[in-house]
Amino acid sequence: MRLICTLVLFFAIPLAQGTFKPVHEADFWAETRLDLEYARRFITNKTCRSSEKWTAGCLKAIRAGLKFIKGDTSTLERKLTREAARTDFDSWLRLINRSPLTTYKAMVWGSMVNKVLQAFDSHARIIPVELFQNTLGPERKTVVELPAVSSELIAHEGSKIGVLTITVFRERVCELAEIELRRLMASNPGALILDLRSNPGGMVDEAICLARVFVGPQKVAHKVFFGVSPFPKEMDLEPRLSVDMEALGNRLQPSLYISETPIVVLIDPRTASAAEMFTAALQDFDRAWIAGEISSGKGVFQIVQLLEFKPDLVLIHSAFEVLRPSGSSIHVQGVQPNFEVLTRAHGEKREIELYPNTPSPRHPLVWQETRPLERDRLVGCVQGSPKIVRIDADSPLAFATTLAGCAIKQSKHKISAESTHLDSGPD
Repeated sequence: MRLICTLVLFFAIPLAQGTFKPVHEADFWAETRLDLEYARRFITNKTCRSSEKWTAGCLKAIRAGLKFIKGDTSTLERKLTREAARTDFDSWLRLINRSPLTTYKAMVWGSMVNKVLQAFDSHARIIPVELFQNTLGPERKTVVELPAVSSELIAHEGSKIGVLTITVFRERVCELAEIELRRLMASNPGALILDLRSNPGGMVDEAICLARVFVGPQKVAHKVFFGVSPFPKEMDLEPRLSVDMEALGNRLQPSLYISETPIVVLIDPRTASAAEMFTAALQDFDRAWIAGEISSGKGVFQIVQLLEFKPDLVLIHSAFEVLRPSGSSIHVQGVQPNFEVLTRAHGEKREIELYPNTPSPRHPLVWQETRPLERDRLVGCVQGSPKIVRIDADSPLAFATTLAGCAIKQSKHKISAESTHLDSGPD
């Protein structure tokens, strides 16, 4: 079951952005003509009993299959629960196969196989090639896309502050962000706010390109390649292929460099993947203050591969972990804000809550504050007490605006102090 034609996909929460035209997903599955024999590649008594993970995945697969049976299946679901320890998976497959279903069988088998794959890799799944191209791929046709980049200029205590909102790192985002930044910088703002709340990530090279607008030609991220497939050898899925982070990072180069303007990056628990990588780079190079809540913690990235034995399907699976410039991981840990802003809108789930069996970070080094004195002075400016560690705010953007205003004052004070030092120097 060799894997060929590797593409790169870096979405933390696929399909999270944009308004969708009606997509008849079942029709795409029907064209693959998946059958019972395909499901038996992954779900049999022998394989399902070979490990705890496989058993758990098979049980979830059967439960998923039951949901497609027409009518009330509560009795069947209770029976499956009672027999969990001695489940005859072959019999359950035959039952689902002969039952009247609410959709095409191909979609049922595909959904069930995905439950088994996800027992070994939280983000793994197979989907029809056509469905991928229409919803995730570069030729997607079913998404009415929301603007990925927008900006506005706001006034705060006699200063101008530019706000750049990035909803997803899709294709051309770096280019579009540069256009908006040039427009903002033409007004000579005292500071910038980069709003990455609810940004699920996207294309790594776009995130690297935009990070270099603020940090210069630095190495924005490191890659740790897993190398070994998480899937059992009985699945006949080959080890993952390597992805060259340097090549990705060099594909796009910005034409703009903003080196001095104070920056505040606003994040929340739904800031994920490439958006976290971008944020971590600005934080590690002391180029921005990060405000908000701890980000999602999705530091494991996926690739997309065509299946040679079944060319109308693609397999999406985790391939490598991305480390921040300092060498610590964002996976599970997320990006720790310099200023934690507690909001009243709780309930957003982070990576470890969405995917409990996500792999542990390979480099669990914990990020540490590198500018504690400057941070304390900013806290004192914002709230009047440098002892405050967590700050409640009704509006994270309002807090970010206040913080940006304080950063402007701190920057002016620093420039004034340096100027005084130069003036008092020897002739």
